[in-house]
Amino acid sequence: MGFYAWTGNPFVDAGIAAIQEWSNRSSPESVTLDDIKYIASELPSLYTTDAWKKNLFSIFPNNPVTNPSVKDKGKRMKELLDNLIVNIEQLGTSGDCIACGRRTVKSQKNRMHIPMTGYDGSHFFSFKTDGADYCDACTFAVQCSPLAFYACGKLVLLHSNSYKVMRYWAKRCVAVVQKQVASRNYTGCFNEKFTNPMNALFHIIQDLILSYEERWVEENATIRIYHFTNYLQSPELDMYNLPAPVFRFLVSMRHERYFGDWMSVVRRGYYFTKGGKEISISVGGKSEGDYKNSKNKVYQNLLSGQSILGFFFNVRKKLGICLASEVRRYQREGQARA
Repeated sequence: MGFYAWTGNPFVDAGIAAIQEWSNRSSPESVTLDDIKYIASELPSLYTTDAWKKNLFSIFPNNPVTNPSVKDKGKRMKELLDNLIVNIEQLGTSGDCIACGRRTVKSQKNRMHIPMTGYDGSHFFSFKTDGADYCDACTFAVQCSPLAFYACGKLVLLHSNSYKVMRYWAKRCVAVVQKQVASRNYTGCFNEKFTNPMNALFHIIQDLILSYEERWVEENATIRIYHFTNYLQSPELDMYNLPAPVFRFLVSMRHERYFGDWMSVVRRGYYFTKGGKEISISVGGKSEGDYKNSKNKVYQNLLSGQSILGFFFNVRKKLGICLASEVRRYQREGQARA
């Protein structure tokens, strides 16, 4: 049956996608025990670099890398991973693991192993327990999940019902990390200098649908990002959901006939707040880097189900920004849930 299959758990699925891509496998089910052992041999030297330790402080508090009392961090990290691997079993037909549901739990895992687990006000788990029921295979996958995280002020974990989205996003992140390993120039999680998670979400989606030739419109993808830290004293979590109709609309805008117009609409949405008033930003010929972390009303409205039709028209000049066909596409897809 194999060792992995998609679970629906965001941290576990991110780790599975990272393992699959690191091992260059075509599916989670094709990952082998040798693949798991190989990635386990790579992680200690990667995670103990200064840049990765900085990231891990907000992911795995008090694990061997982030616990200041641990001296030989690489050795202890290896021991943690090896102890999980010893107990990894192939998928069965049933089990009490809350992620895969197909393996037996040996022991409860806590925040050292699974982010956002077992603290007062926990967003993820009921009863505010000190741990959660994860099997060792799913726990190992979570240890690999930082390979597919995105630095955005805090960290971003992307999750989708589309496994093409999951795989291609992991491919993008893992390629960056493997380049770090090859060059020994370690910079931590994939980082494109975004700090605004909404803007980062739309940038990620645009990057995926432009970079990979797929019949994206048939994916009917919903995408959620988790913008989080798992610090011991002040864990934080915000979630941003992009529904399938908006995804389909963005896909329809990638065609070269529409893409330039769509970018013009997006640029009209940037603004800042002063004295309680929203003031539009004129981005003109500036590059994305000059305004990518400013607030954007177009993105905000798309995520909240509010109309963006007003951004398609320049009322003062009585001009349309886009072709009529683009407006109809938005009305059919992007506004379907408004």
